[in-house]
Amino acid sequence: MTRSDMPWKTFSAAALVTAGLAMPASAALNDLQALTSFSGDGWLSPAEAGGDLASANLVRSMAFNSATGNVLFVDRNTVEAISGETGAVVSTFDNTGVGGGTFNLNALGVTDDGVVYASNLTTNSTTSPLRIYRWADESSVPTAYFVGDGGAPAAGVRLGDALEVDGPDATGQIAAGFSGAVGFGVIPTGAATPAATGVSYAGTAPNAGDYRLGITFADADTVLGTQGTSRQITTFTGSAGVLDATVALTSASERGMDYAVIDGEAYLATIDTVSNLVRLYDATDVENLVLLDSENLTTSTASNGNGTSAVSFGVLNGDPVLYALNTNNGIQAFSVVPEPATAALLGLGGLAMLRRRGA
Repeated sequence: MTRSDMPWKTFSAAALVTAGLAMPASAALNDLQALTSFSGDGWLSPAEAGGDLASANLVRSMAFNSATGNVLFVDRNTVEAISGETGAVVSTFDNTGVGGGTFNLNALGVTDDGVVYASNLTTNSTTSPLRIYRWADESSVPTAYFVGDGGAPAAGVRLGDALEVDGPDATGQIAAGFSGAVGFGVIPTGAATPAATGVSYAGTAPNAGDYRLGITFADADTVLGTQGTSRQITTFTGSAGVLDATVALTSASERGMDYAVIDGEAYLATIDTVSNLVRLYDATDVENLVLLDSENLTTSTASNGNGTSAVSFGVLNGDPVLYALNTNNGIQAFSVVPEPATAALLGLGGLAMLRRRGA
């Protein structure tokens, strides 16, 4: 499945202009470099984060906010904002009215225009529903946006281990994978009365839980997901899903993931929840990824028995960046740069990315 086959969407990027010249078409990004302004070396360890990222299985989700340049994460009760440039604490969100579930807050995502959605974790959607809260911006009081079973096809499903938010708020979507059931649910953002649609399969289907621990949109109707061992690729229309491919992972513990299109080129980034290794792939053909680079900025590894993690592309000062969270192991921050020969030709400057809905 190549870009010529599908209306690829997730990120598009304006051309880099240096001395009045557009960036060459050959300037593909293929290198992860430590964003050294972030905590001094690109790694915000649990010890450096003032306890907010401490090794207690508390922090399981993270997302970059394009509207502010901040990195957001949840710690079971609140949403925290840190600077995407330095890692310094910026703010703690208002959590008025937030509550319910095994954890009050467990997973989050951000629309392209800075609206934040965060969900609880429920181990039984029948007795304790999925709750999604909405913050219009980082200083807003939250509203209870969605309460329900998330489109689960059966009773008693676990929900809220991972959440993906796609697009601007007015036309965006939220995807959440089921544990103990096949498929995932889709909920519109920015709706007056949001309703969940459970995506199910008439033919070959993934295994139950295959979208639970890593989930990302490749376009408005294509979702990639995993809980380890393999990556599932589903296209869907309404509630009807088609499993396009099941692809072996580079490692069985490669879970958190994010997809982006930067200057017309498709990329997928992942993090390994055992080794902390962050991988960058060429995703021109999402069924046949090509590894471009792999990096690990951490100097120690804490156990993450839940396999929870998150990866998020973004733009900082006009340049592509990538953030990767592995629970109990802090957050790594990278600049995503062209191959060295191309970078030398470009000189100073950067790419500008803005998210756009696909056709």
